[in-house]
Amino acid sequence: MYSALMSTKQLNPATGEHITSFPNDLASDLAGHVAAARAAQAEWAKRTFKQRAAHLALIKRFLADNSDKAARLVSQCTGKTLQNALAAEVLPSIMACDWYAKSTEKVLKPQSLPAGNILFANKGNYLEYSP
Repeated sequence: MYSALMSTKQLNPATGEHITSFPNDLASDLAGHVAAARAAQAEWAKRTFKQRAAHLALIKRFLADNSDKAARLVSQCTGKTLQNALAAEVLPSIMACDWYAKSTEKVLKPQSLPAGNILFANKGNYLEYSP
């Protein structure tokens, strides 16, 4: 019985067709995955906004160049029509890459906020996002 739980089947919800199977991780694998994610995030945090934008441009180009494949994959995995998968999943992802590449520096730059109360007029409030 335990071996049956070692993988998860991916089925097309529209047809019930078996697409593929994925191995399940064990609870003992979790610490390693979290450590790897933290290490990757630390590397990403070292990158400038310009470097991040360049990376997002690569992702955008890859998605645009492979939009038909991506739409087929989304369609298979969700049961959506190809047109809906393209319009509701793939194209918005391409547009999001473009928006984040162009807007992230502006959105995430440190901001000075109002004190909010006359009693705190001599205090400074700042909002800063740390990657």
